[in-house]
Amino acid sequence: PAIQWSVDQMVHRAINEWGPGADKLRCNDLHSTQDDIAGKIENLKSVLQTCRDMQQTASSIVFGAGFSATVRQMSDAPVDCIKSAKGNCERLNCHTNDVALQDAIRDLEG
Repeated sequence: PAIQWSVDQMVHRAINEWGPGADKLRCNDLHSTQDDIAGKIENLKSVLQTCRDMQQTASSIVFGAGFSATVRQMSDAPVDCIKSAKGNCERLNCHTNDVALQDAIRDLEG
């Protein structure tokens, strides 16, 4: 669940902070550490690709094994995984079809 929580946190920031504020973010130059738009885009895409890679690996080596829908280390914070009928997580949700996330990435790249 901690991996899903990390993915969810980055997606949440992209949708709710970075994307809507993209026009106010400043690019870096060689001597500053401004908002680092390129770094945000690179990190976000890297996390999403790693999620998809882990999802693929998990589906090829374990069948039917799930994980908790909450993160105990984060006071049982819920995660946005792909759930079974019983409510447990079946797979990682890499937010592949999340339109709001795609819009946020487009805003950042704009």
